[in-house]
Amino acid sequence: MSGPTVFLTFSFIIRIMEALGGAAFSTTAYSITAQEFPLNVASAFATLETFFALGLIAGPTVGGALYELGGFTLPFVVLGSVLMVAAAIVWYFLPVEGSLTRPTSRYSVFSLMKKPKIFLYAFTTMSGSISIGFLFSTLEPHIRPWNLTPLEISLIFVIDGFSYSVSAQLWGRLCDKCLPERAATTIGALTAAVAFLLLGPSPILPIKNSLPLCICALVVHGFGFGAELVASFSGTHKEALEAGLPDDLTTYGLVSGLWSSSFALGGFIGPSIAGVMFDTIGFGWGTSIIALLHLFVAIVTIILSCYYRNYPDEDFSERTPLLQRSE
Repeated sequence: MSGPTVFLTFSFIIRIMEALGGAAFSTTAYSITAQEFPLNVASAFATLETFFALGLIAGPTVGGALYELGGFTLPFVVLGSVLMVAAAIVWYFLPVEGSLTRPTSRYSVFSLMKKPKIFLYAFTTMSGSISIGFLFSTLEPHIRPWNLTPLEISLIFVIDGFSYSVSAQLWGRLCDKCLPERAATTIGALTAAVAFLLLGPSPILPIKNSLPLCICALVVHGFGFGAELVASFSGTHKEALEAGLPDDLTTYGLVSGLWSSSFALGGFIGPSIAGVMFDTIGFGWGTSIIALLHLFVAIVTIILSCYYRNYPDEDFSERTPLLQRSE
């Protein structure tokens, strides 16, 4: 039994299974990280994201080499084998304490979303994911007129991930030591907005498109993207504890689940709207809209920060902690 229909059907099934496994893995990894490094959540999360970015960098290169070596099947066989080995290593080395006595949580992602600051962090995560999804879908058609070689095109895609992997460590240290998460979010959103205005370049700017400009914009975007993601995870974790949720694995799981869901939602929206905008209004106006999205995040973050600076003890969504409200 073969044919395009069978191939497409099994492709969807495999992708769904991959998504389920990826969601379970990422949520668990972030939860364990927050539990093991409660005083350095941002730095620990940044380290995870650094290796995630390195995987994004190495994936296309290794996958292309394996495809050239053994055809369509070999990359999947090799990656599947590596994942099986990784699963065995995780099963052996991760601690099992608390696995039989885990408390039942009385809270949900929706209860977290009632907090304006947590909702803003979730929206920031989604916006950052939308931007990277937009890039992955439209960057290659945008740079195609320059007649770059396949190797040069792959290096263009590596730039953003490399900048993100390096900057994530910096933002993690800053958020743990001295920089408030809302400040990092604002800086990251403004930086990402500037990057997308340059990447187009936006028709509102009197500059011409060029390869050096594209490279600089990708470097700038990776820098801002790192600030948004690291600050949003660390900020959500801190705000959940301040809202009255217990400092245990159940709360870490809720925070990780909310962050992963927000990122996945942006990963769905970004490519979905990217193709439509590229075909209808062009790459320049499309990047301008993404820049406007990040500018909106920065403005709302500034307004919310000013509000809580003037009214530090007030929360216009809830007047009592979530823990007390549930009792």
